[in-house]
Amino acid sequence: MIALAAALALAGCGYEQNRPRLPGKAERLTIGLVQNRTYTGELDVRLREEIRKRLLLNDAVVLTSPEQSELTLELDLNRLDITRTRDLSNTNVSGLTFALTGRMVVVATRDRTRRYMNEPIAVTTSLSFDRPVIETPSVRDEGISDLLRAFAREVELRLLW
Repeated sequence: MIALAAALALAGCGYEQNRPRLPGKAERLTIGLVQNRTYTGELDVRLREEIRKRLLLNDAVVLTSPEQSELTLELDLNRLDITRTRDLSNTNVSGLTFALTGRMVVVATRDRTRRYMNEPIAVTTSLSFDRPVIETPSVRDEGISDLLRAFAREVELRLLW
């Protein structure tokens, strides 16, 4: 009962719990151009979808069309590096490390003033195997999916204050 009274008193005095917000207290965001400057295809499409999934689950963001948005998120993927740990006796791999670097820009949609200017983002993930395996496209794809999820999480963390 006392806790309820305290909560009502705090609500009545204008106290608001800090929650993540978009820059400039905006609420509506569109995901703009995602440029892929790496030599690996479809990273832009896959990253855009990962970011979209994350932001749709976040109450602080309303994803809208460019015409209705207050802010536009733009990303530039610069480099993807894959490092292989190999078994010395053959060509199988015992681990893969993925590193993706890029830049994030958030722009006010109407007047195009920048909120973040070339905010760098770098993410690294790894896959380790108990026994050496052959590096197949599906193994590589699993690592890239993990990397894109981590990159999208980093974008969300930087996007929301």
